[in-house]
Amino acid sequence: MSSLVGLAQVFMANVFQFCFIVLPMMFSLSVFNVITDSMLTKTVPSSDTGTMLGLCASVQSLLRTIGPTIGGFLYHNYGVASFGFIQFVVNMAVFVFMLRNMANSKDEHRE
Repeated sequence: MSSLVGLAQVFMANVFQFCFIVLPMMFSLSVFNVITDSMLTKTVPSSDTGTMLGLCASVQSLLRTIGPTIGGFLYHNYGVASFGFIQFVVNMAVFVFMLRNMANSKDEHRE
């Protein structure tokens, strides 16, 4: 869904179109945060769950701090479509990476 939102941002031309993109964008970002927090807290012992949640929150704060600077640079040099294009490319790269890892793990289980 996040990739489709990025692709829609590439072709967005006005504020009215942006209003259609906002809800799926917020939903996909929320799902992404829940999944990453869940995965990261499951990788540590239960006594360190709070520490991991604190680290996740601090990374989100860091991104909110440096994000506007990077966003301003992209907007000034490449326009609004650059946000969607970068989002689409990164999400598709992660998707392909995950598919390859799943295929490799299935091959290892067969052997």
